Amino acid sequence: MRSRGTRERSLVTLAAVFLAVAALNAVFALLDHATWRSVTAGACAVTAAALLLTAVSDRRR
Repeated sequence: MRSRGTRERSLVTLAAVFLAVAALNAVFALLDHATWRSVTAGACAVTAAALLLTAVSDRRR
């Protein structure tokens, strides 16, 4: 079983990946004006925020 610190690091790493994907999709959305890229960027940003909030709440327990 993983320790709490390992789980938090995994969540933060995954959140960083989602933020990177969100930033990349946002840049592409500005360049080619594709609506689906904007939606994807927003969804990735929301997912990253949820992962970070989960990591923070785990740390407080």
